Amino acid sequence: MTKIKWLTALLFFVSVADAQQGFLILKKRNKNLLSYFKGSHIVFQLKDGQWLGGTITKITPDSLFLIQEIIRYNGQLADTLRYYNTGIPINEIHALPTNKELVNYDMNGNIHIILGHEKFVWVRNGFVFRIMGAGYIGLNVANHLIDKDPPFVSNNVGRLAGAAAVLLFGETLKVFFYPHWKIGKKYHFQYM
Repeated sequence: MTKIKWLTALLFFVSVADAQQGFLILKKRNKNLLSYFKGSHIVFQLKDGQWLGGTITKITPDSLFLIQEIIRYNGQLADTLRYYNTGIPINEIHALPTNKELVNYDMNGNIHIILGHEKFVWVRNGFVFRIMGAGYIGLNVANHLIDKDPPFVSNNVGRLAGAAAVLLFGETLKVFFYPHWKIGKKYHFQYM
């Protein structure tokens, strides 16, 4: 009789137990950065540029199922909308925000990623160089016009060209600046 009770109890616990089905690891080359399990919160950008966020309900080798959450703020109150079991193919994920970026929800519930606690972000995205170059050009031309001197004389063209080079360098940094983890060669997912 006790063997039947033990066997029934064992079968009951096996049928009720919720085993981990699988998980995703975000890797930078061969280094593990983040792990996503069932119940984890994830925010990512699709290839069409749309940001999605939610709680993972199921992970398969090729898809990610989640409860999509949209948070809408009304003054001091927040309202959360949930869309259940939204299936997203893993190969449609374009980027993830880094640990230093902040996830922000606007009034309509759209997700915006803002630069948070990144060091030297103003230098890395070229903003400082653009301001310095444009400021020097504007100030130099304004001072020459106030003094009723021609701003583009031979001894001033070199200074303006240097400021234009700094401005162009800042614009180049702006074009190549991408603060997110872009899924591709450097960052990739591994299903376990």
